[in-house]
Amino acid sequence: MTAPDSSPSLRRDASGPARWGTCAAVAGIWLIFSAWSFCRVPIPGVNEPHYLAKARHWWNPAWCPGDPFLDSSNPHLVFYALFGWLTTWLDFHTVAIISRLIGLLVLSIGWHRLAGTVTGRSIAGLLAAPVFLFLQTLGNFSGEWLVGGIESKVLAYGFLFWALGLALQQSGLKAGLLAGLAVSFHPLVGIWGLIAFSLALIREWESRRRSPAVDGNLLPVRTPVRQIVPGILACLLVSLPGVISAVATLKSLAPKLDLIATQLQVGDRLAHHLDPMRFPKSAYVYWGGMILVWRLLLLLRSLLSPEASRVQQQRQLRWQLFVGAAIVIALVGVAVGYGPRPLSQMPGMAWRSWLLKFYPFRLGDLLVPVALSFTTVSVLLALWHIGTVQNRSLVHHARLAALWLIMALAGFSIPFPDENPSRLSPAEQADWIAACHWLRDHTPPEALVYACDSGWAVKWFAERPEYVNFKDMPQDTPALIDWNRRLWTIADWRIAAMSDNAVQPKELVELRKKTGIDYLLVGRFGPIQARPVYQGTHFRIIRTIPAATAESP
Repeated sequence: MTAPDSSPSLRRDASGPARWGTCAAVAGIWLIFSAWSFCRVPIPGVNEPHYLAKARHWWNPAWCPGDPFLDSSNPHLVFYALFGWLTTWLDFHTVAIISRLIGLLVLSIGWHRLAGTVTGRSIAGLLAAPVFLFLQTLGNFSGEWLVGGIESKVLAYGFLFWALGLALQQSGLKAGLLAGLAVSFHPLVGIWGLIAFSLALIREWESRRRSPAVDGNLLPVRTPVRQIVPGILACLLVSLPGVISAVATLKSLAPKLDLIATQLQVGDRLAHHLDPMRFPKSAYVYWGGMILVWRLLLLLRSLLSPEASRVQQQRQLRWQLFVGAAIVIALVGVAVGYGPRPLSQMPGMAWRSWLLKFYPFRLGDLLVPVALSFTTVSVLLALWHIGTVQNRSLVHHARLAALWLIMALAGFSIPFPDENPSRLSPAEQADWIAACHWLRDHTPPEALVYACDSGWAVKWFAERPEYVNFKDMPQDTPALIDWNRRLWTIADWRIAAMSDNAVQPKELVELRKKTGIDYLLVGRFGPIQARPVYQGTHFRIIRTIPAATAESP
């Protein structure tokens, strides 16, 4: 049985100065992540209307009644339960600020624990944070991101990193509790993390079984069973709320309808996350390039720091096995999704598309830049230490500091897609918000709305239910089928209404009869031969039972 790790770094963690150092490091990481989040991703971020509207409706079903997305299943119930209560007495903007700060604090704690455990340097997490943000700004593989707006995966990754850092230190019970929290907040993130860690352990045990004499000194120490079992039980217990809510989204109607729903997710709405044949070639090049650079830097680090303790080498090896397992999972996902398109032409389409809908790329997509940022900082610290020992000039240290500073500044300045989630110009966005606020202030709470040209944050600003919104795709089969039907209903109506190059009042009345829509939020669509109840510079609001027909093209 392995004795508890008694390395000096861990013994110092119990001292007062070390605790203050840990708090300072976590605070520094939190400030970096928060500054990047608020400077680079304006509120509301790309998914914040989606998550916080769901959370508010869960706490108050009378808010936006009849909205099909809000009434659908709740795949992230723990997030809704934790943050939704804030929306009952604070506005969305304030809730987003508070929620971001809480989520990024959890992430910062997990980031610091994992970075310090992997590198053996308590300052590594603070230095690696801006390097990671720089890599995140440059791109990704399947659209996965970590720092931005608030959603359940931010907390899930924070707890997962925290759990992994403790697991590498042989702290089974605490690691299990935190891993369970990761699963509860975001089942896919947490479960893929558990699968990757299990694969890493299997690889480790297999190597030990095959070559115990040769590799024994290089492999991580065995984790005692008495530490593993309580951790597993704790993980299972704490993860139950998330697992139960996620399983509810798998509600089945009929095999044929389930297949249609899966195709809508994988081949249509979420293809940019789930279909590897839709990922741009540049994403493959960037992701593969990061993996190559990471491996080269690992080799360089081993040359620069051959004196690392056996315990630290074991932690680093287990971390590398974990990242490698996540990469393998992503590559298996590529193999599963490889084939002709559309999806209906792919052999074994049913089972392959079903597997793809569980986001097999997300963990590998994120862990590669995380691992690269940790290793980059390890190499820089090793070079700094060598320069100090050898009493090199200040130029040596200045070059290393400048390299890190360039990456940090670039991460805050390179153009980033989520800087404008609405994809509207400043003038258009201001006019859009004004139109939504008119709906909020001048229509009944149950008034049903459809936005014809842009679906950005309607419920956030208008606080009215929507007939359908392409962005707000539900996850259970019945709601998905209904979501698709509503989209086609609108599409068919638009084509028919514009067959004579203008929408007539009677066609608005017909739309209301078919859908129950009370108000259209219109930009470019039209012309509509009805007087707007609200007219802005770029957007106008049309009632589907028009009082007059005075609007001209």
